[in-house]
Amino acid sequence: MRGTAGAALVDVARDPDDLLVVGAGPRGPLRRILRPSVARYVLAHAACAPC
Repeated sequence: MRGTAGAALVDVARDPDDLLVVGAGPRGPLRRILRPSVARYVLAHAACAPC
């Protein structure tokens, strides 16, 4: 699958019964600016309910 990590994960886990586990990991201030958070993207766009 091609695309950004967040979009690809959301596309794969599109059914309400799917379970998607994404770790946040340590992120410094510079990394937050340069690379957006995949976990935040998934939480905002996933069809499954957050736990």
